[in-house]
Amino acid sequence: MTKAAKPNRFFKEILSFFKIFVIALLITIPIKYFLLEPFMVSGASMHPSFETGHYLVVNKLKKYEKINRGDVLVFVPPHERKKDSWKKYTVFLDPRKKYIKRVIALPGETIATSNNKIFIKHKDGNGKEVWITLNEPYLKNTEISNFTKTLKNDEYFMLGDNRPFSYDSEEWGPIKKSDITGEPILRLFPFTKIGFYPENEEE
Repeated sequence: MTKAAKPNRFFKEILSFFKIFVIALLITIPIKYFLLEPFMVSGASMHPSFETGHYLVVNKLKKYEKINRGDVLVFVPPHERKKDSWKKYTVFLDPRKKYIKRVIALPGETIATSNNKIFIKHKDGNGKEVWITLNEPYLKNTEISNFTKTLKNDEYFMLGDNRPFSYDSEEWGPIKKSDITGEPILRLFPFTKIGFYPENEEE
């Protein structure tokens, strides 16, 4: 091999590596921006459903679908909404902290709490306003303070499953649909709990 051939081969390898890097970005960025996003759980607010250190894969298409009561969502809370918001378009540089909580009340509904129970006023199938008592079999700790809140037509009230240790809509208010990142669909860590979410309720 001549001296001239060695640099030529080196630059070809660099170019090959650069092409692979660009292709990887072209695949990764659209997936992360439009389809899937990783999320690491931090804190005890969703115990026992999710614990600190659980590594989840979030389905970002959920924010374009119907949101139901009981859905667990990853989202940007109101106090993080405007923090360098332009950076969210860079995909990898978004500085806003995201939370994971459960949908308790839907747009236009009224949520009220009393004696550690949650009551929801909503419209039934006939358009009549009725109160229902929320059944939450996933909870281990039902302790919650008393309050009443009526939501606007684009608001969702979010609470953690571990109520006394959750920083949620009770403190910072409801979120909007535009705040939603998506819904966890897969748990990758810890390995002993790897699997799709939601899990079978009977397990």
